[in-house]
Amino acid sequence: MKLNRSATGEKITASSLRGKNVVLDIWSTWYGPCVSELGGFVKFQQVHPEVKVLLVARDSKVPEIRKLFRSQGISEQIILATDGDVAKFGANGVQQT
Repeated sequence: MKLNRSATGEKITASSLRGKNVVLDIWSTWYGPCVSELGGFVKFQQVHPEVKVLLVARDSKVPEIRKLFRSQGISEQIILATDGDVAKFGANGVQQT
């Protein structure tokens, strides 16, 4: 499986994540509950730096995501992949973790 590059330019593929613990969250900038969860991922990443947090933004553009991340104090340590095709993760419809 190939994903888009992260906001920091990191190429993300299934093989680059193989053998790693990963939290995958499919979210949108326009959905309030998704935005309110972001701080929890930051805290989780601080406690568990060995786990990759992959935030797949649905129906959002990188500039608006970066603006939201800055306003929420989210560092670039959390991987961001923009990809509208969430079906490749077996998910559809409502955002999910």
